[in-house]
Amino acid sequence: MFDPANFYNLASQLCSSGADETSLRTSVGRSYFSAFLSAREKLDTLGYYHPKHSGEDHPGVRNALGSIGRSDLKNKLLGLSIRRGTADYNLNATVTQRMARNTLQIANGLMPEISSLT
Repeated sequence: MFDPANFYNLASQLCSSGADETSLRTSVGRSYFSAFLSAREKLDTLGYYHPKHSGEDHPGVRNALGSIGRSDLKNKLLGLSIRRGTADYNLNATVTQRMARNTLQIANGLMPEISSLT
């Protein structure tokens, strides 16, 4: 099975000094997916959410986090999702090194919190 942490590793590589905007936009997206997929799989393992393997999973995972009393994680994941949407869909927005690094930092902080869910 694919480990979503590999997306985090790729995002980190793409966010190197001097990276072009294409790499930074891709880094933001992969940062989000590392956290989102980790949460989706953990919630499925615990029986709190059963993935549909579609776009419905994005709000579904956030809602499941809220329903188990982890609104903090829900809100962080939502923030990452919004950044991913900006990076992927808003061609007029400028995705900077600072934004990409901050997104990586948030995703990195989420990973152990997601892993420790019970």
